[in-house]
Amino acid sequence: MIIHHKRILPSAGFTLVEIIMVLAIVAIVAAVAAPNMSSMIDSARYKANLGQLVRDLNLARSEAVKRGEWVVVSTTSGSWSGGWRIFQDDNNDELYDEEETEIQVRDEVSGVSIASVDGFTSYIRYNPTGTSHTTGSFMVTSNSSDDSDVLCIGSTGQLKFSRCPAEADPCETSLACP
Repeated sequence: MIIHHKRILPSAGFTLVEIIMVLAIVAIVAAVAAPNMSSMIDSARYKANLGQLVRDLNLARSEAVKRGEWVVVSTTSGSWSGGWRIFQDDNNDELYDEEETEIQVRDEVSGVSIASVDGFTSYIRYNPTGTSHTTGSFMVTSNSSDDSDVLCIGSTGQLKFSRCPAEADPCETSLACP
């Protein structure tokens, strides 16, 4: 007589109770982390839009020097939040014409408000030496958080930041460029 011994193999896998416990823990962690992710995304969007404005203003200034021509950054829709255009202003009228060289165009920014505090209602003009036609500043404010900055442009064309405190509603418009 032949006796066959069945080997009992250890169970490979997870029980239903183990899977439910892991899913419950994951759900709790996700519920705690989700609100923080939203504010982190808003802050990243704010910083990206602020950075884009700074890069474009620096681009316009450097293009004016490189080309030896007047370069203008102007609103495309009447407000800075609606987008802007950088172009070489061949006829010195601060208005974009089809025959003028377009350097860069930015669409409407989302998640932030960009407003001229003083000096730059609809355009900024850089001359061939890189200086600005006037001084002025922008208020850049997040639409969903307390983030707020004043971006100042001096007559030399250099950019300077003034961070606004969260209590400001909004920052004092009398904030002068240093």
